[in-house]
Amino acid sequence: MSGFWMDEHTVTNTEFTAFVAATGYRTVAERPLNPADYPGTQLELLKPGSSVFFMPTRRVNLHDVCSRWAYVPGTNWCHPEGPASTTRVRAGCARGV
Repeated sequence: MSGFWMDEHTVTNTEFTAFVAATGYRTVAERPLNPADYPGTQLELLKPGSSVFFMPTRRVNLHDVCSRWAYVPGTNWCHPEGPASTTRVRAGCARGV
């Protein structure tokens, strides 16, 4: 992994919303996926999203990350638990539903 910078201070959802409104920035979880990066994958599966943590309801193998995390299309900073969720109640998310 190459180097990267991390902000010294916390960025709130409200501050990030203002940044997005001012710049039009889209996170990786919001950008369309390039089929060339995922050869052999069915096109209908190439939807932007992110992983979401869920609390297991039974004992799980702690070495199996899929027992606690699932990829959910439509998940991003503004929809942190999937497309039906929103940060609007937390920060007035500009893209929240």
